[in-house]
Amino acid sequence: MAVPVRHSEAVEVYLQTLQPPTSLPWREASFAVLGLETTGPDAHRDEIVRVACVPVEGGRAIIGKALEATVGPGKTQGRLIEVVIEALTGRVLVAHAVSQQAGFLSATFATQGIRLKAPMLDTAALTAWVAPHAAAEGGWPRPSADISRGLLRAASGIGLPVHRPHEASGAALTTAQLFMALACHLDHVHPQSVGSLARLCSKPRGLQLGRYSVRL
Repeated sequence: MAVPVRHSEAVEVYLQTLQPPTSLPWREASFAVLGLETTGPDAHRDEIVRVACVPVEGGRAIIGKALEATVGPGKTQGRLIEVVIEALTGRVLVAHAVSQQAGFLSATFATQGIRLKAPMLDTAALTAWVAPHAAAEGGWPRPSADISRGLLRAASGIGLPVHRPHEASGAALTTAQLFMALACHLDHVHPQSVGSLARLCSKPRGLQLGRYSVRL
């Protein structure tokens, strides 16, 4: 007989809190923008050593609510899980190359029987819709072991400042600014919701140059 997993109060709140509905306009939704530092590129072999999350609410980055946690390699991930869970509760996860970064979180969360909630938004994929030249320079959609380099090229390619791309807090802030810029430009072409942004992120390769493609 399976023994039920006992979660902390923060995890229980996360599991019980609904995600923003996909029909919600993106400016009315809450997002958690992720930045990670890891010991390497492979979620199955490497570990997270630092994580940062910048919330975006009402179309603005709320720097005062940013969260960060540091965990030494091989040490308990409990504090990291608590910080990320708090940041994600009721918010949509956003990251650059989200499949890679979410892979690290999923591997860590799986040890506690927790699954990440969908949808998740990828600024690398959105860059390909808004500014194909910046996406190409950043290497999207090819997987990259150096996410920070792709983020730097994507942000600088559309004229945004880059904040310490090799550090979790800097990557989270740069990604938050990139996400807001991309969502705003897409919104000018066609009103965007949580669901429409998620659909753009999931489009197959080769279809990114559709009617949403706009010049910055």
